[in-house]
Amino acid sequence: MTITTFQLASGRTIQLVQLSITGTYSGFIIGTPEVASKYILDDLPRSVGKILRSNTPLLVIPSKIYPLPDYLWITEFISSRGTKNTDSDYYSMLSVCWFSNKTAFNRKLNTVISAMVVDIDWDQHAKDYDMMDF
Repeated sequence: MTITTFQLASGRTIQLVQLSITGTYSGFIIGTPEVASKYILDDLPRSVGKILRSNTPLLVIPSKIYPLPDYLWITEFISSRGTKNTDSDYYSMLSVCWFSNKTAFNRKLNTVISAMVVDIDWDQHAKDYDMMDF
Protein backbone atom coordinates (compact mmCIF):
# COMPACT_ATOMS: atom_id res chain seq x y z
CA MET A 1 0.00 0.00 0.00
CA THR A 2 1.40 3.38 -1.01
CA ILE A 3 1.35 6.14 1.58
CA THR A 4 2.42 8.94 -0.77
CA THR A 5 4.47 9.55 -3.92
CA PHE A 6 7.67 11.56 -4.47
CA GLN A 7 9.59 12.65 -7.55
CA LEU A 8 13.37 12.36 -7.48
CA ALA A 9 15.67 14.88 -9.18
CA SER A 10 16.34 12.19 -11.81
CA GLY A 11 12.64 12.23 -12.75
CA ARG A 12 11.90 8.81 -11.27
CA THR A 13 8.71 8.53 -9.24
CA ILE A 14 8.90 6.56 -5.98
CA GLN A 15 6.18 5.56 -3.54
CA LEU A 16 6.57 5.59 0.23
CA VAL A 17 5.25 2.28 1.53
CA GLN A 18 6.50 2.35 5.12
CA LEU A 19 7.59 5.01 7.62
CA SER A 20 8.90 4.75 11.16
CA ILE A 21 10.20 7.54 13.39
CA THR A 22 11.87 6.38 16.60
CA GLY A 23 14.01 7.90 19.28
CA THR A 24 17.66 7.50 18.32
CA TYR A 25 18.66 6.55 21.86
CA SER A 26 15.61 4.41 22.70
CA GLY A 27 16.77 1.36 24.61
CA PHE A 28 20.01 2.89 25.87
CA ILE A 29 19.89 3.30 29.63
CA ILE A 30 23.57 3.91 30.35
CA GLY A 31 26.39 5.67 28.54
CA THR A 32 26.72 8.99 26.83
CA PRO A 33 25.19 9.90 23.46
CA GLU A 34 28.72 9.99 22.03
CA VAL A 35 29.36 6.36 23.03
CA ALA A 36 25.85 5.20 22.08
CA SER A 37 26.07 6.85 18.63
CA LYS A 38 28.87 4.53 17.54
CA TYR A 39 26.89 1.44 18.54
CA ILE A 40 23.73 2.74 16.90
CA LEU A 41 25.50 3.33 13.58
CA ASP A 42 27.24 -0.06 13.69
CA ASP A 43 23.94 -1.84 14.42
CA LEU A 44 21.77 0.19 12.03
CA PRO A 45 21.37 -2.45 9.28
CA ARG A 46 20.20 -5.05 11.81
CA SER A 47 17.91 -2.59 13.60
CA VAL A 48 16.29 -1.43 10.38
CA GLY A 49 15.95 -5.05 9.23
CA LYS A 50 13.76 -5.73 12.27
CA ILE A 51 11.35 -3.00 11.15
CA LEU A 52 11.46 -3.35 7.37
CA ARG A 53 12.06 -6.21 4.96
CA SER A 54 15.58 -7.47 5.49
CA ASN A 55 16.13 -8.07 1.76
CA THR A 56 15.65 -4.42 0.87
CA PRO A 57 18.90 -2.49 0.33
CA LEU A 58 19.53 0.20 2.92
CA LEU A 59 20.83 3.69 2.22
CA VAL A 60 21.88 5.64 5.32
CA ILE A 61 22.02 9.38 4.76
CA PRO A 62 24.95 10.43 6.96
CA SER A 63 24.30 12.78 9.84
CA LYS A 64 26.24 16.03 9.88
CA ILE A 65 25.77 16.15 13.65
CA TYR A 66 27.59 14.03 16.24
CA PRO A 67 26.47 12.73 18.62
CA LEU A 68 23.52 11.67 16.53
CA PRO A 69 20.32 13.76 16.49
CA ASP A 70 17.32 12.71 18.60
CA TYR A 71 15.20 10.93 15.98
CA LEU A 72 15.82 8.12 13.50
CA TRP A 73 13.63 8.20 10.39
CA ILE A 74 13.26 4.86 8.61
CA THR A 75 11.49 4.72 5.24
CA GLU A 76 10.85 2.13 2.58
CA PHE A 77 10.16 3.09 -1.03
CA ILE A 78 9.24 1.26 -4.21
CA SER A 79 9.32 2.34 -7.83
CA SER A 80 7.20 0.82 -10.56
CA ARG A 81 10.31 0.59 -12.76
CA GLY A 82 13.32 -1.60 -12.28
CA THR A 83 16.81 -0.16 -12.18
CA LYS A 84 18.44 -2.76 -14.42
CA ASN A 85 15.56 -4.92 -15.65
CA THR A 86 13.15 -3.18 -18.02
CA ASP A 87 10.51 -5.94 -17.91
CA SER A 88 7.19 -4.42 -16.81
CA ASP A 89 6.89 -7.06 -14.04
CA TYR A 90 10.00 -5.64 -12.34
CA TYR A 91 9.83 -2.96 -9.70
CA SER A 92 12.66 -1.62 -7.54
CA MET A 93 12.88 -0.98 -3.82
CA LEU A 94 15.07 0.88 -1.37
CA SER A 95 15.04 1.60 2.35
CA VAL A 96 16.40 4.98 3.39
CA CYS A 97 17.13 6.22 6.89
CA TRP A 98 18.44 9.43 8.40
CA PHE A 99 18.71 11.21 11.73
CA SER A 100 17.03 14.49 12.64
CA ASN A 101 16.50 16.62 15.72
CA LYS A 102 12.93 17.31 14.62
CA THR A 103 9.90 15.24 13.78
CA ALA A 104 7.37 16.40 11.23
CA PHE A 105 4.89 17.58 13.83
CA ASN A 106 5.80 21.18 13.11
CA ARG A 107 6.12 20.74 9.31
CA LYS A 108 4.39 18.79 6.58
CA LEU A 109 5.59 15.19 6.50
CA ASN A 110 5.89 15.16 2.70
CA THR A 111 8.10 18.26 2.78
CA VAL A 112 10.52 16.69 5.27
CA ILE A 113 10.77 13.38 3.41
CA SER A 114 11.03 14.98 -0.03
CA ALA A 115 13.94 17.16 1.09
CA MET A 116 15.83 14.07 2.29
CA VAL A 117 15.24 11.80 -0.73
CA VAL A 118 15.05 14.10 -3.76
CA ASP A 119 18.75 13.69 -4.68
CA ILE A 120 19.04 9.94 -4.08
CA ASP A 121 20.72 8.03 -6.90
CA TRP A 122 17.99 5.38 -7.10
CA ASP A 123 19.64 3.37 -9.87
CA GLN A 124 22.82 3.01 -7.82
CA HIS A 125 21.24 2.01 -4.50
CA ALA A 126 17.89 0.30 -5.21
CA LYS A 127 17.33 -3.37 -5.95
CA ASP A 128 15.05 -4.85 -8.61
CA TYR A 129 12.43 -7.43 -7.77
CA ASP A 130 9.77 -9.30 -9.70
CA MET A 131 6.43 -8.13 -8.36
CA MET A 132 5.02 -11.58 -9.09
CA ASP A 133 7.33 -12.95 -6.36
CA PHE A 134 5.46 -11.08 -3.61
